[in-house]
Amino acid sequence: MCLGRVPDCSPPIPLQVILQLLQYVDVGTLMTAIRPASRAYASLVSIELRGRQKRLIHQFVHDTSQFIARILRDCHVVIGGSAALQYICPSTPPPTDYDLYVPSKHANDVLEYLLIVEGYEVELDTTICTPTPRHASALLYNAVEYTAGTARIVTLWRGETKVDIIEEILALTIA
Repeated sequence: MCLGRVPDCSPPIPLQVILQLLQYVDVGTLMTAIRPASRAYASLVSIELRGRQKRLIHQFVHDTSQFIARILRDCHVVIGGSAALQYICPSTPPPTDYDLYVPSKHANDVLEYLLIVEGYEVELDTTICTPTPRHASALLYNAVEYTAGTARIVTLWRGETKVDIIEEILALTIA
């Protein structure tokens, strides 16, 4: 016989069921729910977010672990566009292409990896002429200058999968 509060009478929800439910929750809700929740829930959210990252990356590379370690982390790549939207809100349609924002100094490393290791082919390599904005800091009396913009976009294909490497320039000069 069940005495006391109703939740004590209910069987616990299996871990696999919770993990499956988390796959459909947007990142904002996951992160908001962590605050008052237990460490166990925070661990489950962490597992789900890592899983989302791997599932997303596996859609355009074969070796997910190597790509995360060698490219995402070491080359400071940011995945943008519809792929980022799907990571944040999994109920959105699957991405039609993958936009990789890469700092200029790592662009060739990412390009070589995708061409040599993953078997992509270059379809289009476009150099972008971006004006160089200059901004001065009032506190430093015109002593700070930065440049930012897109230097180049390289479009790669492998079968039906399209990846755009967007080479970004960000430079800061302090005089």
